[in-house]
Amino acid sequence: MDLALRRAYDIAYMNAYTPSCYIRTVKPEDMSKRRDYSNLSNPYDYLAQLNAMINHDIYKSASIDFENISNLIESDVLIVVSLQDHLVNPNSSIELAKQIGSKIVELTEDCGHIAVWCEAKKIKEATSVFLKLE
Repeated sequence: MDLALRRAYDIAYMNAYTPSCYIRTVKPEDMSKRRDYSNLSNPYDYLAQLNAMINHDIYKSASIDFENISNLIESDVLIVVSLQDHLVNPNSSIELAKQIGSKIVELTEDCGHIAVWCEAKKIKEATSVFLKLE
């Protein structure tokens, strides 16, 4: 189980970044630091987290189909997507935004799943405008 958890961690870590972001941000001499498994969670907790993410489906949990989702979501929504995300496909969020007429913030840098850190300023500005804080 320990080996399986380490490989799952490696795969998730590898996919959290785009290749160009990884090359740009990780120095070759720091590669071994990226494989620090000392803070890994319990393998069963990690598996439960992965299953929760994989099975997350707002349409299924609301017993509603895509065409009628706007009948359920009545509030204003701001959707943030990373166009280069390799862990979460942004297309379903983009389609949802179109379907419900929500505002969308597209993160366009090559940071992949970690784009929220790379483009934090863009998210803060969009959120402030959305919430009318500025």
